[in-house]
Amino acid sequence: MNQARAVWFATVLVVLAGYVGIVRAGEARIAEQRAAVAEIAAHLDADELRLRAQATVEDARTRLRRRVRRFALDGDEAVLVARFVHDAARIATRDRLRVVTIAADPTLAPDGQAPTTQTAFAVTPLDVTLEGGYADLLHGVRDLSRGPVLARVTLDGLTRTHRDGPGTSVTATLHVLVEHLRAEGDDGDSARHA
Repeated sequence: MNQARAVWFATVLVVLAGYVGIVRAGEARIAEQRAAVAEIAAHLDADELRLRAQATVEDARTRLRRRVRRFALDGDEAVLVARFVHDAARIATRDRLRVVTIAADPTLAPDGQAPTTQTAFAVTPLDVTLEGGYADLLHGVRDLSRGPVLARVTLDGLTRTHRDGPGTSVTATLHVLVEHLRAEGDDGDSARHA
């Protein structure tokens, strides 16, 4: 019996030594591999987020290009001003407005100062006076700045023209900056010589 116990005890020691030597070492290797897999998965998730962000940026860039293409930015300054005047006439007709005046104002800039060469855009400043019903004027002024010619429209003043009756007429004075891409070698004088 003592011999059987000794064999049994030796067997248990061999199994424990095998567990410590083989299984424990294997578990450590498996744990290292799991950590490496988790690190790779984290990198993949980060890369996937970057790809999604890049796709979002590309989509935004495509939408922006499409929106910018709808504006007439290239071309002769006189052609763009003529397009703006044509759009103003079309909008006025549609909204039952009367274009009283459209005049060039070479001294006008966004902040009331002379135009500068700090941007890629050159501006042609105009003073526009429209007359019509209040709601029609608001609609028309909004659409002037949304046309195919890039224009910054600033409302300078509103005055009531006819005070009597239900068809009260209002006159709107607008400052408009028609913008276009500055030509190569343009020193900014084109806006002052409009």
